[in-house]
Amino acid sequence: MMKKSNSVHIIKKVFRNSFFLHYYRYFIIVFVVLLASSLYLLISKMTNDTGYPLDDAWIHQTYARNLAKNGEWAFLHGQVSGGSTSPLWTILLIPGHWLGIPQVWTYLLGIICLIAVAILAMEYFQMNEEKTSEIFLLAAGIFLATEWHLIWAAVSGMETIFYISVILLFFALLKKPNLRWISGILVGVAVWIRPDGLLLLGPWMWVILLSKASIEEKKTSLWKGLTIFLIVFGGYLIFNYFVAGTVWPNTFYAKQSEYAILKETPYYIRFIKEFSLPWVGASSILLPGFLIELVNIGKRKDVNGSAALIWAIGYIGIYAFMLPVTYQHGRYIMPAMPILFLLSLHGFNTVIQRLRKAIIWQRIVRNTWIAVLVSLAAIFLVKGAIVYAEDVAIINTEMVDTAKWVSINTAKDALIATHDIGALGYYGQRNIVDLAGLITPEVVPIMRDEEKLAKYLNQKNVDYLVTFPEWYPILASMGTPVYDSNGKFSPIAGGENMIVFLWK
Repeated sequence: MMKKSNSVHIIKKVFRNSFFLHYYRYFIIVFVVLLASSLYLLISKMTNDTGYPLDDAWIHQTYARNLAKNGEWAFLHGQVSGGSTSPLWTILLIPGHWLGIPQVWTYLLGIICLIAVAILAMEYFQMNEEKTSEIFLLAAGIFLATEWHLIWAAVSGMETIFYISVILLFFALLKKPNLRWISGILVGVAVWIRPDGLLLLGPWMWVILLSKASIEEKKTSLWKGLTIFLIVFGGYLIFNYFVAGTVWPNTFYAKQSEYAILKETPYYIRFIKEFSLPWVGASSILLPGFLIELVNIGKRKDVNGSAALIWAIGYIGIYAFMLPVTYQHGRYIMPAMPILFLLSLHGFNTVIQRLRKAIIWQRIVRNTWIAVLVSLAAIFLVKGAIVYAEDVAIINTEMVDTAKWVSINTAKDALIATHDIGALGYYGQRNIVDLAGLITPEVVPIMRDEEKLAKYLNQKNVDYLVTFPEWYPILASMGTPVYDSNGKFSPIAGGENMIVFLWK
């Protein structure tokens, strides 16, 4: 009996310490992300076809293809330009073109990044000073893995989810005193993904200077982190100068000029509109948790929590000031959403734990809150997939189909003027005048003046204008329609069809 008892004890000990049990949360997260992202891609395929919900994704693909095949940083073959907002993301897309599977490769990268986001969310809480339950850690990871904004970003073909994963890694490492200098390096890396990554310098300095570490430890973190950051950041500025002639990418100037009219709205209204975007979905149920966490951060004198909070609010505030656009489900402020979600989840968990042994009506409130959160998360998971599929269908039936028509029905030396260069550059492969100013920066000062644009197109001897008529009504009235996409998804969504106009 003694031998049998020892054997059972050994088996139980081995099983308890097995690799799977130790990392079971990670396996679950991988499974959930694969299931959720597959749902999005499947519904997209059933609606029209797979693709990307943004024309900008095709810009990255075009740059990556030219890098892979020709070794040049160019949107148009032989013309070096700074139209890619995210050099690092574009570089990561290159292997997909070498392997001949650019779209599959891009989805794979996004899915891996979403897995990283969910895992880093769990690690972020695991580094808290107070003990965090296993159930809450897993629940937090699953919430981010199934949050519809984040899945949309993961299969969008854009750099957004990669940027988010670096941001979460940044804030997680900030909680480790001996690793804070690495967060400084990540600021430099983030800039190569999106220019606004520079804003992470604020929370990095905040945590180091206000932490309880010794003066010597603070100096070491600052010296090591800043030195490598400046090298990485300096390389980014030099890169932009050589490809675009300015230290910032063309998009930095073009987008602000294009949407300058939106700044006429009072700032507080712009901020409210931007701040409301993260709470569309199951996250709305977490809003009380966010407000509770605001108070708790002050009570705890939580330096790390305050750094994350100030950065997220500041990030949204800067976009409300500089680029107050709310389209495409708030894609410009999506990087701040996971931080708001994590803060909200922490406040939510604080209340849930307090109500575990409360009187019966309080427990009913607690269980109802949890049930509503789970139900809304499931509803918006499916609803988000439908929205994603419709977004992809619009790009496919308007931008992509029109670009393919251009590639077949226009002369190879034709000069095309358009506002959306992504799919046209990838499939059309014609010379382009970019009305959005990304690869044609001289357009930026006149992009909202159609009469000056018309003169510019004449000076350039443009052959065709490709646009939605409502975007440029004066220019559209000057051209002769030769092709209408006739896509059904854009009109259903309240838009119109893209038209190719013979300009000459």
